[in-house]
Amino acid sequence: MNNNEDKLFKVAEYIRKDSGVNNAIDAMEQLSLLLLFHCVINQREFKGELLDSQYYFDEFWQAQSVRNFSHIRDVFSNAINRSSNNLFFEYKNIEEIFDSIPFKLRSNKIFRVVVELLSQIEINDNLAFAYDKLITNMIIGSVSSGVYHTPSSVVKAIVTVMELKGSPSIFDPAMGTGRFLIEANKLLEESSSSNHKFNNIVGNDISPFAHLVGTLNLLLNDVTVSNISLKDSLLEQDDRRFDYILSGIPFGKVNDINKYDYFQLGQASSLEEMFLDIIMRKLQRGGKAAVIVPDSILFKKGHWVEYLRKKLLTEFDLHSILSIPKGMLDSYKGGKASVLFFSNQSPSEDIWYYELQNARPSNKRSSINEDDFQEFTSLFSSRKNTPNSCLISKQEIFDDSSFNLLLSLPQKEESSFKYRKSEIVSSLKNEQLSLNKLLDNHFDTITKEFDVEYINKVTIGSISNIKTGNNLNKSEVSTTGSFPVYGGNGIIGYYHESNRSRDTIIIGKVGTHCGNIHFSLTPYWLTSNALSLEVKEPNVIYTPYLAHVLKCLELNKLSRGTAQKFIAIERLKSLEVSLPTFEQQVELSNWFTTLEENKSAIQRLLLNFTDSLDSVTSNSIVEKALKR
Repeated sequence: MNNNEDKLFKVAEYIRKDSGVNNAIDAMEQLSLLLLFHCVINQREFKGELLDSQYYFDEFWQAQSVRNFSHIRDVFSNAINRSSNNLFFEYKNIEEIFDSIPFKLRSNKIFRVVVELLSQIEINDNLAFAYDKLITNMIIGSVSSGVYHTPSSVVKAIVTVMELKGSPSIFDPAMGTGRFLIEANKLLEESSSSNHKFNNIVGNDISPFAHLVGTLNLLLNDVTVSNISLKDSLLEQDDRRFDYILSGIPFGKVNDINKYDYFQLGQASSLEEMFLDIIMRKLQRGGKAAVIVPDSILFKKGHWVEYLRKKLLTEFDLHSILSIPKGMLDSYKGGKASVLFFSNQSPSEDIWYYELQNARPSNKRSSINEDDFQEFTSLFSSRKNTPNSCLISKQEIFDDSSFNLLLSLPQKEESSFKYRKSEIVSSLKNEQLSLNKLLDNHFDTITKEFDVEYINKVTIGSISNIKTGNNLNKSEVSTTGSFPVYGGNGIIGYYHESNRSRDTIIIGKVGTHCGNIHFSLTPYWLTSNALSLEVKEPNVIYTPYLAHVLKCLELNKLSRGTAQKFIAIERLKSLEVSLPTFEQQVELSNWFTTLEENKSAIQRLLLNFTDSLDSVTSNSIVEKALKR
């Protein structure tokens, strides 16, 4: 363990001891928040930049300089806004991170120790390696963090066979920890004769946590972060196209599908289908894509998913599929996944199918490695037939009206299924044990005892200001802009102005979205379909806590009207809530957030379990029913 690695892990250990930190993701988030600040102020552009009459950036971590995180955030913001250096433009995105991630450390003592350790960390190549190991450690110690992470061995193999050249535009619509963009940048730098940075690297993620970790990871690997955004790629409908798109796309059901109706993308409630669609839309003519997908998208029935498979086969050149063994990717939690390689050009006549072999038991501590991909990367360009690969005519796929892309090696077809069935059943049993354990942990968290002291009962009207939003024509709402636009059911696009400040609650006002609750850490534009709630004393009322409470009150029950239901502001104002101390509000809010995140993680696991169960059951029936 190198010196930086040792210090980073010590910082993580101290952060885990804080009462405001509930799990491995919380610890990683808080460490990353402080480490991001440390890395930025040590950038060459910041060196010697005067903050005020007392100290410089080089001295910032000294004990007399750092008072609390709010002070850190204000110092950073003031430095950027006061600087005339154009290079600071890149760090405006980082300023948004400090606004979107809540600071959770409660102990001043732990904060002081963490600051002291951070001041000793050197900004060098070893820090990127140490941080990557910390990410891997987070994956091992967390239930849900795998959704942000693709193993480096998988990423390196995919990027290697893509053969990136020149100064292309590269896009990851769900970047997570940013590994695809990092590996792409490395390959471009190795093949380039110049030392300039590649500025056409673009990444989005809808998760503030992933945006934070991904941005820091890119920064540590010397990748420009000016085009890295906290944004929902599914809402981007601009004309920008990319030469390369590399991604491990999210999967599962969309909870708030209605927000995508604005762009007529509501034909599917499946994230993987919607992301595959948007990737095809944003791939430049002649461009190349490599996309990790759950196997369910390759074979499941349905008009929309079958249309997408047909489009992939007839309007694009789906030339290769890499089948990854079940359980090898943390993001799919034991589910089966494949990598689709396709280009935006006239389709070829066949697909090169490669089935990765891995006899080792797979878990978070013993996963897929670079050696597993040696044969795949060496054969990719030649497209040879081997015991692990074959060419499959697309005409065979067209003969099936559903355009089923769940391929197999012909010479092993019957014996392979019998082997896989046994393997899948064994894996399902392991997943059952894992699910039981996760459920037990979740129930233990639910039943955690809190000694809560409620100091008073108040009405919503006495502690907050509630106002309706302003009209905005649909033509004025775009997919880009400085500020998100909130309607009754969340973000519907972006606008160049804001009419609401940060840290406010959004409440759906009319129609089917009456009572829907959202919370924004950043300024935004509120439409007339929603209400905003801003607490009068943010040092007394913790706004995220109040947002959780309002969600539980099912405000849609307050709606009136027959043809068009609506919520009256006066009825909201009369609602009563009990308030504990501010410190307990923060603690309870973090606990509520953990419960919701754990619930979502369990639901994703159950979805995968159900898909695998359906597949092995159906195939077992077919195997016997069609036996000759």
